[in-house]
Amino acid sequence: MNIGLNLLYLLPGIVGGTQIYAENLIQALVERDKVNRYTLFLNEESAHLPISNAPNVERVDCPVRAVSRSRRYAYEQFRLPMEVRRRKIDLLHSLGYVGPWACPCPQVVTIHDVNFVAFGSHMPASRRRALHTMTQQTARRCRRVIAVSHNSKREIVRHLQIREDKICVTQEAARPFEPVTEAHSAEVRKKYGLDGCYMTAFNSLSPHKNMERLVDAFSRIAGSIPHSLVLIGHMPPGSALAQQIARHGLQDRVILTGYIPDADIPALIGEASLFVFPSLYEGFGLPVLEAQALGVPVACSTAASLPEVAGEGAEFFDPHDTQSIADSIGRLLSDEARRRAIALAGQANEARFSWTRTAEETLAVYRRILPGL
Repeated sequence: MNIGLNLLYLLPGIVGGTQIYAENLIQALVERDKVNRYTLFLNEESAHLPISNAPNVERVDCPVRAVSRSRRYAYEQFRLPMEVRRRKIDLLHSLGYVGPWACPCPQVVTIHDVNFVAFGSHMPASRRRALHTMTQQTARRCRRVIAVSHNSKREIVRHLQIREDKICVTQEAARPFEPVTEAHSAEVRKKYGLDGCYMTAFNSLSPHKNMERLVDAFSRIAGSIPHSLVLIGHMPPGSALAQQIARHGLQDRVILTGYIPDADIPALIGEASLFVFPSLYEGFGLPVLEAQALGVPVACSTAASLPEVAGEGAEFFDPHDTQSIADSIGRLLSDEARRRAIALAGQANEARFSWTRTAEETLAVYRRILPGL
């Protein structure tokens, strides 16, 4: 059988967790399944990605750029079905919310979340309507929908009106990081100006990431702890968050790393006293698992899928309550025994997840559609 994987949505370094999902799922699929062929449909931006060089993988570089959403949608709806027919695809799996509405073979789609509903007020109405329509109509036309968490499944049923029995849950897993050497750890500390103890969080301009409350919470306890707050990721100069940091007088205590390469993430997070994840909404919450895998204690939001993912391996707080965030951070940073216990529980929790399991569950979805697969 020839399984098509639609990656036309993939903007490297931009789409975040959905890129991690695609790369690791594909690698696990082709390692687990040596019988079937996999045809990857890639856009111009992702054509260079070394996703897989397995002998049963074929790459098709499509002449479309994902940065233009409207052109990508048009290609996906009108040109991709012709490519699917020409290449004799038996099953098409679209890994990023949207696929062709009219397709010559059965389809599966992965819908990671319905953020365009939960936080739709923060995007233009035209974009919100387009995302809702494209995602909903794709889901209705597919034989099966894959959700990455049970919370996402409930949201898809509620907001997209998709039958519950049509949706299968295949949870994600942490990336397999290389062990961090002492030399690399020292190099990373020097590179980002990390002299003392610190805690980390992933920086973002997206309002659902809840950065402003995190900075406010840090400002309430900064005087009683020696730790810096390291915000990982790009932040434009003069942004609202940068101004907020300045208003609190925290320029010397909040470190904005800017863009960092993936190779630096294990050392940067792994050396931290604490990883904080204050998000208001997540389809899954990969950073939590990755921090747990690195042996770092986690303070985590109770929102959406995060309790499901973090399990017993986190100190939880109400992400809408700044004092709750501050109390959780302060409690963990002042109690070394509690941090050790949370870190150990986190490692045990992370072991529940694996990309091999995700691949096996995804193959099971394919076989429900094509029993001879």
